[in-house]
Amino acid sequence: MNINTAYLTDCSFHAYDALTRIIEENAGKNNLFKIGMSVAPVRRVTNIRAAFNKPRYTGKMNITYRWGVGTLYILYYTEERYRCQNVERSFITHLKNIAGKSCLNATGGGGGRPGTGTHFVYLAHGHLKPAN
Repeated sequence: MNINTAYLTDCSFHAYDALTRIIEENAGKNNLFKIGMSVAPVRRVTNIRAAFNKPRYTGKMNITYRWGVGTLYILYYTEERYRCQNVERSFITHLKNIAGKSCLNATGGGGGRPGTGTHFVYLAHGHLKPAN
């Protein structure tokens, strides 16, 4: 999995524009996208714990990312959870509008476990794996 922080900003307007550009650049068949928020986005998506250094493919935390994330874009950061929740909700709405069925977000966002420290909004991007 690639981790892309080139778009990382504390300005929600710049992050929104970056989200739009990323989706437009990757528009096409078999693309999948999911917006999320976390204080540890890489761990959230891969479920790799530093102590064990290997992914966990069972259990609750990793279940929504088993489709195969190729790139994780870290888009926005803030110290304030409520701001992150609002940005996540806005980005999910936008993603659903521009990506349609390629958006894997089932809910409107803004939930999740509370954490301490810097909160991040990220975009997980991957491709639908062909059936064998």
